[in-house]
Amino acid sequence: MPQSTDKKIFFYIILFFLLVTINNKKIINSNIFEIKSINLIGYKFLDEKKLLKELDQYTFNNIFNLKKELIENLIYENDMVENIDVFKNYPSELIINIKKTKFVANININGTDYFIGANKKFIKSENNDPNLPSVFGKPTAEEFIKLHENIINSSLKFKDLKYLYFFPSKRWDLEFKNGNILKLPLITSSNIFETYYKISQSEHFKEKNVFDMRINDQLIINEL
Repeated sequence: MPQSTDKKIFFYIILFFLLVTINNKKIINSNIFEIKSINLIGYKFLDEKKLLKELDQYTFNNIFNLKKELIENLIYENDMVENIDVFKNYPSELIINIKKTKFVANININGTDYFIGANKKFIKSENNDPNLPSVFGKPTAEEFIKLHENIINSSLKFKDLKYLYFFPSKRWDLEFKNGNILKLPLITSSNIFETYYKISQSEHFKEKNVFDMRINDQLIINEL
């Protein structure tokens, strides 16, 4: 008798969970959870009408079934976007927070002006920004951002740079606003910039302009 009672209890437990699951699926798939509103934040640098038109395909989709990656991939097609945060505000609203990338340098590629963004992309521009340093040569955006990160992780201030020259050998020369030129080795790190910073601040080298660090563990200092 006790064994039969246990079987009945087990059966009713299974039946309960089955009914709950079926009901939950019906609720989730009901039109209550259809996307009816898409709210954009931080989009002012984008074409709002165009973006909303592209996002309109997700209106009335089920908010539970929508994959955030679909929204992110669509918006990331714009080169000026740094970061996207898609928040599902249940039952029926999407909130999309879009962050604009920071422009860190000017570059001209085959006669066309671009900004280099912190998001490792080239962004077309109508005019150079005189407050940003200019890059000469043909680095990839990733190669430039790697250099940029090494500089900002040192005591140097990136805003003090005027020109950056990239050579086919993938080596860099930097020209500062004070006229100093720093010749870098093929492989760089923030330690190299820290060394240059300390030496350039020394009274012994105030009249020197060219700091040649192309050879590892050596520093050659000259005047222009």
